[in-house]
Amino acid sequence: MRYYPATLEQVEENGKPYYIGTLQFSDNSNAIVQADTGSEAITELESALIGAVEFAFKDDDPFPEPTSPKKGDILVLMPTLVEAKVLIHNERIKRKLSKTELGKLAGFTPAEMQRLLNPWYKSGIDKLDKLSQALNQMLKLALK
Repeated sequence: MRYYPATLEQVEENGKPYYIGTLQFSDNSNAIVQADTGSEAITELESALIGAVEFAFKDDDPFPEPTSPKKGDILVLMPTLVEAKVLIHNERIKRKLSKTELGKLAGFTPAEMQRLLNPWYKSGIDKLDKLSQALNQMLKLALK
C-alpha cells in the first residue's frame, strides 16, 4: 500500500473556517485542495492523488514514490487498483515501452489499454495481472 503524506490546515477568513490540504510528492510537486471541513478536505486529497496519477499517465511520466511523512502529516491512501496501475505504468516507462507495445505483448487493443491504464477506470485485477505478466513481473497483493 502506498500512503502519500499531506498536511491539513484549518484557516479562517472573515470569521468562516475552512481547510487547506496539501499533498506532497517526492518530485517536489504538490496538489492543493480546499474544503469546508477536514473530512471533505481528506476526500478531496484522495481525489487529487488519483488526478495526479492521471496527469503522469497522460504525460507518460513515471509517478513518484511517496515521501517520508513528517511529524503532523496525515497519510492519504492510494487505492490498491490505482497502485497496481502505477506499478505497471512505471515499469512500462522504465522499459521504454509504449502503451500500444505493452498492449500487444498482453493481447489488448489500444482502446483496452486506454481504459486499463486510466486511474479512474475500475479495471479487473485479472487484466492488470496479465499486463504485469507481459512485463515478466508478478502483481502481488497482501493482507496486513
